[in-house]
Amino acid sequence: MTNENRPTARAFRDAFISSYGKLRLAFTSDRWAECWSLHPSAPVLALPSENDRLPPEIQKSLLTLTAEEMGVRYSVREQLHLDAVFSSKENSSTRKGWFPILVAIEHENDRTGFETEVIKLLSVRCPLKVGITYSLYSEEAQVPGRLQEILTYIRVDFERIRSVVEEESRTEYLFLVGVELRKPEREISRWYSLDFRFCDGPQSRTFQLVEEIAQLQRGVA
Repeated sequence: MTNENRPTARAFRDAFISSYGKLRLAFTSDRWAECWSLHPSAPVLALPSENDRLPPEIQKSLLTLTAEEMGVRYSVREQLHLDAVFSSKENSSTRKGWFPILVAIEHENDRTGFETEVIKLLSVRCPLKVGITYSLYSEEAQVPGRLQEILTYIRVDFERIRSVVEEESRTEYLFLVGVELRKPEREISRWYSLDFRFCDGPQSRTFQLVEEIAQLQRGVA
């Protein structure tokens, strides 16, 4: 994979949210909530494998679908203790086909533990780093404060590591926060997105609502 077609934050965001919509449509609302409750530490959204523990409604996990949309290879089982990585399909035949990493992904259900995942992403070297978490059981008034809490430690930790080590200036970061406004239905009502390049940093950036989620959820049973 050349620099000209390396993964971007926008491409991952669009592929991930599109894949989420497709996966969600495979479930009724009751069945969706049931699957979350059956796997509180490894919900449908976070399943790492293409065929391990998947409910009968789906054949592929969310990250598998995302990788397919992006045209990259998905490696499971926490390489370097990352939750998942995407790499070039050209390396699939090699013993370490996941190297070099094109996209490093950290996923955390509980936003209160998400800073640990952010630190891991800041510590690895690859063109795109993605962190995904949720604001579950959220009241409307709570959302801005929770997003600001996440944004604050992203900013602080970014400056801490930048004072020690530099990165390639074009390195991109993407953080996605799924918000559940009805409780406790495990229904993601909104996605918020924050992205920046290393050369710019996150200081001038804020989380932005991704409008496409409303369209993706139309027709959900």
